[in-house]
Amino acid sequence: MRILAIETTERIGSVAALNDARLLAEATLTSEQRTAQSLAPALVELLSRARWQAADVDLIAVTDGPGSFTGLRIGVTMAKTLAYAIEAKVLGINTLEVIAAQAPPSEAAVTAVIDAQPGQFYSAMGIAVSDAFEVFVADYGNHRLQVFDREGEFLRSWGEFGTAPGQFNNPIGVQIGPAGAVWVVDSANQRIQVFSQQGELLRVFDDVGPGPQIISLNAAGQFYVSSPWAEGRVRIFSPDGELVGYLGDSVSGAELAQMTTAERSRLAELSLLSGPHGTATDPSGAVYVADTANGLLRKFVSASD
Repeated sequence: MRILAIETTERIGSVAALNDARLLAEATLTSEQRTAQSLAPALVELLSRARWQAADVDLIAVTDGPGSFTGLRIGVTMAKTLAYAIEAKVLGINTLEVIAAQAPPSEAAVTAVIDAQPGQFYSAMGIAVSDAFEVFVADYGNHRLQVFDREGEFLRSWGEFGTAPGQFNNPIGVQIGPAGAVWVVDSANQRIQVFSQQGELLRVFDDVGPGPQIISLNAAGQFYVSSPWAEGRVRIFSPDGELVGYLGDSVSGAELAQMTTAERSRLAELSLLSGPHGTATDPSGAVYVADTANGLLRKFVSASD
């Protein structure tokens, strides 16, 4: 079988021509060559060195990540387009499996790891924008917060996996506070950490509830934390981190799973929150809650209003 192989997910890419397992020709692609304009000429030259016509190719193998999203998109698009034109088959290959396959057969267990470079994500989650138009993103899987300018250029990042102050375990929600501080929901550590916009740790609020995900703040410094599936209601904290109340009654994920369709339909009538995934406050102090599983947007105001 004649195989054309394409790798564009890493900073240094490559293309190769193989007849079954026998390598006929290969070429390295620099970062400048990993573009849609450069990849096609590199493939033409490679086919010439292998003494093939494009129509001779039976299979196009292309790495499909993890890796550079732009590089991945270029490689996969080229593979699918060429395969369609010459009626060849396409095979996507995991980048980490390719790396692991190079280990000696004597190794009983192999773990392949790719460094997540600054500006890359492993499950980007929460996002917030400062008055200076800097964009703060919770990089959930890499346990860090990354900061970009308004054009998407990487500026800085902070955090690493752990439980110590300043470290993260699955950061998920981000909010810019009234004074410009960056509030981060450190979900698996069940806490809120507050930083300056340069990454200096200012304060930690521990024990904010099981599985916290979303945070919002009002002008008075109160903050609201929701744990959509672990608890199902919104906790209210004072500026000092004291739990002072709740918004809504709750239905847990386990309870929801046991309900019939008719019982679920009555949740909205009973003002029970189910999976609240978003909260926001307005200048008057009203709190808006995205009551996700009920398909509603709820507004809460002070009893004195």
